[in-house]
Amino acid sequence: MTIPSAVPSITQILGNPNQGSGGFAVNIPYNHLGIVSIVLLILFMLAGAFLKGGFLGCVLAGVNDHEVRIGTFMAMAKKYFLRFILQSSITFILVIAFVPFFFIPGPLVLFLFIGIIILFFYLMFWDYIIVVENAKLIDAARISCSLVQSNLRKVLSLVIPVSIITALFGIWRMP
Repeated sequence: MTIPSAVPSITQILGNPNQGSGGFAVNIPYNHLGIVSIVLLILFMLAGAFLKGGFLGCVLAGVNDHEVRIGTFMAMAKKYFLRFILQSSITFILVIAFVPFFFIPGPLVLFLFIGIIILFFYLMFWDYIIVVENAKLIDAARISCSLVQSNLRKVLSLVIPVSIITALFGIWRMP
């Protein structure tokens, strides 16, 4: 005997409404969910850009021995908001542009996936460079790529152990 891990769906409770004659159908309108999803995505991107700018700005202020207050957070969030919203938009557009390629069977999908992982690996410091160097979006991406390329061994010696430990904790916590 087991206990279900999730709340059952309405079709599990009512059964298949198309079985035999005399069944009934449950029609729940979901037309508005597309718009709600888009609005939530936009709000998430706006809030994420604002919070990222404020957080990284406060980290930089703390590293430079400046007092970190809510005013510091708000000033940094406003200062870097546009750059981080553009960064999120570019990343979102690139991910959406690559989605159709994942439906192509064969090794092309594997190579594309590995290429995307390598791209994001080289852009690992993009966020930090935007704040620390006060760089524009494209300049920060170039600096991140060259920084990773010139320090590849050091970056890998940091990323690989963190990835392994994270994977082990993920496996350990699996039900």
